[in-house]
Amino acid sequence: WTLYPLSKNSSNVRSIAITEDQRIYTGVRNEFGYWEENISTRKLKYTSLTKASNLHFADEEIWKIVPFRNSVYFHSFKNIYKYNTQTKSISIIPAPNRFQFLFRANDRLFAQEKVLGLMEIKEDKLIGIPGGELFTGDCVYGIEPYSANSVLIATIDKGLYMMENGRISQCTFPCNDFLIKNQIFSMASLPGGKYAFGTILSGLLLTDHNGNIL
Repeated sequence: WTLYPLSKNSSNVRSIAITEDQRIYTGVRNEFGYWEENISTRKLKYTSLTKASNLHFADEEIWKIVPFRNSVYFHSFKNIYKYNTQTKSISIIPAPNRFQFLFRANDRLFAQEKVLGLMEIKEDKLIGIPGGELFTGDCVYGIEPYSANSVLIATIDKGLYMMENGRISQCTFPCNDFLIKNQIFSMASLPGGKYAFGTILSGLLLTDHNGNIL
């Protein structure tokens, strides 16, 4: 193992994402950028995107990094920073109140806003989703594809919801009562259409594609 420190003043790493070009994007307090291998030395070299773009933060942790199309999105509670990998420019999407989470599913980018609920990011703008006002507060902890036209939405204490063809409804999956009781903290899609749910009170739950507990 080799340890690559960012700087003496850096906080703990909060987020990491690896893109297809093998860049390792990293987010910490008031800083984000990427690591690349130096071909001659075979060591990683860090490039600060915040310094290159002369960004100034007001005490922001970068909690999540989401590669999406030709850009990489860096999420803090106050802003979402979009880094265009082609133009090497950064644009800022400010939170109306507070961004809780950021998710990618079915070639769409979703942000949960604490007061306004679930929204979609299109062309650097926040667009309201019909029924998205259901998801206010500290609520959405996962969004994953279910089919080509639908996504599963995992909430911390309301269980699973399905968004399909512009409509949002609560799931009737067999696992839903367990998830409501034990509080979802994370969610991931697995091979074969299965899902994994991390819960606060009862560990890891695995289900098939239709929510049957395995």
